[in-house]
Amino acid sequence: FNLGTRYAAGKGVPKNETKAVELYRKAAQLGLPEAAHTLAGLYAHGVGTPQNGAEAIRWYTYAANHGQVRSMLALGQLYRSGVLADKNIHLSIYWYERASAAGSPDADFNLGVIYDQGASIKRLLHQAALYYLAAAEKGHPAAAYNLALCYAAGEGVELDYAKALHWARTSKDRGVA
Repeated sequence: FNLGTRYAAGKGVPKNETKAVELYRKAAQLGLPEAAHTLAGLYAHGVGTPQNGAEAIRWYTYAANHGQVRSMLALGQLYRSGVLADKNIHLSIYWYERASAAGSPDADFNLGVIYDQGASIKRLLHQAALYYLAAAEKGHPAAAYNLALCYAAGEGVELDYAKALHWARTSKDRGVA
């Protein structure tokens, strides 16, 4: 895995993305989830290898099933967007919920957006607000902003201008205007 990283970056060896893919694949086949995650990303973006959605999904799934939260997030996004995989909001939610259970504020935020927008699934504003709150409490700036909007409009939560102001200030303090 470390040698693959060196070839990918050209650190101490000539940069060779194809060789990096080969080394990441060997490490992934030996059961290293971080290598599987990295290999999946290379397949997803076509770096050092032709772009291959099936292989990206295969290796992200392996890594996610071995605790790689970043792979759970990647699967959530792939299934949500329909890029490299058939669009499947239920699989997207499944992977985001797994990442949420592992403590990911990004997963909480994305689940909030899914339920807030109601694209391909019933719009559940209360559920959206709960996920925004979970993400905001973990420091996610955009979730704090969206939560402020929920409180200001009374969407999914009781109308509460004081809480709206609190979360708006929190999001501003975290860099979201």
